[in-house]
Amino acid sequence: MLINVGNNYEVLDSGIVTSLNGEDVLFSIETNFKVRLRFVNLDNAEQSINTAIVDDGRECVFTLTNFNNGFGTDMNNPLNIGVYKGHNLFVHLNVAGRTNGNKHIIYSFLLGGTVSNE
Repeated sequence: MLINVGNNYEVLDSGIVTSLNGEDVLFSIETNFKVRLRFVNLDNAEQSINTAIVDDGRECVFTLTNFNNGFGTDMNNPLNIGVYKGHNLFVHLNVAGRTNGNKHIIYSFLLGGTVSNE
């Protein structure tokens, strides 16, 4: 099945996963690239997303601080996180926090325009 979002994106993978007790969620895109969602709860801090590239560029870590909204927090736009099979790779997340500490994550990995080797 092929799914396109508008004229700009092709869906590589999409679904829903639950982070039990706010534990990390690790997505492995084949064997050479990973995306980690790390949840942090801090008193008196605003909600934020920080990103870091680790493991010699093979892992993108999103630190999601205070993602506790029961209705969910949605990214405004997909974030470009790298290149996959000659296309820009994007991720889009919606995270809903639960009172028991679990997080429900709706995710989409999207492929966008081709990348030139020049």
